[in-house]
Amino acid sequence: MGIFCLKNAIQVADRVRDRLFDDSWYILGRIEKGLVRINPKNQSTEVLEMLSDIILNMSAFAGLALESISRGMGWRFMDMGRRIERALHIITVMTSLIQGRSLPDSSELEAVLEVADSRITYQTRYRTTLHMEPLVDLLLLDEINPRSVGFQLAALYSQLETLPKPQPFPFRTKEEKIILDLTTRLRLADTQELMILGKKHVLPNLDALLKKLNKELQDLADSITQHYLSRIETEKQLNGQFAGKGYPVVGAVVGMVNNEI
Repeated sequence: MGIFCLKNAIQVADRVRDRLFDDSWYILGRIEKGLVRINPKNQSTEVLEMLSDIILNMSAFAGLALESISRGMGWRFMDMGRRIERALHIITVMTSLIQGRSLPDSSELEAVLEVADSRITYQTRYRTTLHMEPLVDLLLLDEINPRSVGFQLAALYSQLETLPKPQPFPFRTKEEKIILDLTTRLRLADTQELMILGKKHVLPNLDALLKKLNKELQDLADSITQHYLSRIETEKQLNGQFAGKGYPVVGAVVGMVNNEI
């Protein structure tokens, strides 16, 4: 599934070749060559080495995107998509961690920290053996850990506040309500309550919170797509917003949202 998504991303990049820096295109070329080399008949060590090389190139591409793309509408939507995907990834990993009938052991906790690239952060902050409660705090609630769900929600909240709105609009948009609800849930969550053991499920409170986060984040992604990335809905929402303020109106704004990405 991941390889299929990478191939699709490269195909999309090929269609907007004129908007990519030479360095970015060079890295995408390296990723494409790495994908061609992967063969199920190869030994596992060879495949792991190839995948590590692809991950390294993907990190380089992400760094270029972060430092090189102007902070326009296209970048904002790209960043929001990245935040939503990262949050959903961590939620999926943590959900799989608590599907057994007993608490995960230290090897499973260590694997999750490695996947979330937070092992060193955990060791530096807690200076203790691996336990479920501090792991939940670090990967779910912590808003200063760039790999945590809380960090992604805080970043999404800031980005959503900058999106254009129809004028006058004194109330919060649907997207803002969703992210405000999720952010508030995490900030008010008590790790001790999340660690309460259940009869049918090892951690029912944590499981319920993860399911809620997963559903609402997918609803948020659908809502953003409908309101800002669908041309008809975008024109309706943005029509007249910048009129009389010296800014371009519908045509140019829609171009920013739909064509810049």
